[in-house]
Amino acid sequence: MTTCLQSVQSMGAITMLISLFLYMFAVIGRGLYAEVDPGRFGNLGSAMLTLFQLLTLDDWFYIFMDAVAIDQRKHTGKCWDLLTDNYSCRNCPNSNILAYATDW
Repeated sequence: MTTCLQSVQSMGAITMLISLFLYMFAVIGRGLYAEVDPGRFGNLGSAMLTLFQLLTLDDWFYIFMDAVAIDQRKHTGKCWDLLTDNYSCRNCPNSNILAYATDW
C-alpha cells in the first residue's frame, strides 16, 4: 500500500508534464490550423482534445483525411515551408534535390 501511495506523487508530476506539453502544442496547433479545421482547432479546448485524440491514436486517420479533403497543400504547406525555407536547409546539398522532386 505504501508503494502505491509513493507512486501517486510521481504519477502526478508526469501528468502535469504531459498536460503542459499538450497545452503548448495545442496553442501551436491552434495558431497553425485554426483556419484549416475550425471544428477541431477553433479554440484551445478543442485543440487539446484533438491532440489527446491524436496522442492516443484514436481515429487519427479521419482527422488526417479531413485535413487532406479541405486542401491538399494547406495542412502540410506551413510545416514543409518551415523545414525547407530554413537557412541551414538551403545550404544543405540535398535541398536542390528536394526542390526538384517537389516541382518547386
